Amino acid sequence: MKKPLSSKIGGAFKNWNTFLVVLLVLEFVVFGFANEKFLRIPLLLNSINDFIAICLISLFVTFVMITGGIDIQAGSIVGLTSIVIGVFWQDFGLNIWAAVLLAVAIAAVCGALSGFFVAYCGVQAMVVTLGGQFLYAGLALLVSTLSSTESYQGISGFPESFKALTGFKLFGVIRPRCSSSWE
Repeated sequence: MKKPLSSKIGGAFKNWNTFLVVLLVLEFVVFGFANEKFLRIPLLLNSINDFIAICLISLFVTFVMITGGIDIQAGSIVGLTSIVIGVFWQDFGLNIWAAVLLAVAIAAVCGALSGFFVAYCGVQAMVVTLGGQFLYAGLALLVSTLSSTESYQGISGFPESFKALTGFKLFGVIRPRCSSSWE
């Protein structure tokens, strides 16, 4: 007896990873036909610039998820540390590298605080990181009110040594997008 087509197709997708790869290829085919510019290699490599920072952040969140936890506060911590760097450098006159070290220390304290509640107090990671998300976003808003710069103007004029962090090409091809916009 012949197997129906649906069971043949279903058998090919027993592995979830296979389904995702096929879906990704299908997506490229559909968008490639919709717009001939979509499949241009320079454009594809340039589009990586738009999400490379998110990829770096998600790399560390992945470690948390592999161990069975969850971390939904990462974006708020990134926002808080970004605001701290800008405000402490531009408005308080702190050296840019000292502001970066301060921001890294703040991020470490945020992570340690959440880790303490999860590991030693037995609070669920979802509850801790959801609360942390709101707490750190609120702290970022508080720090931003300390700035004399209007929010629509943005913080600019970063030193060349700081902007040089983004002036490299990954694998000789991918250049971070933000390096040209930080003027």
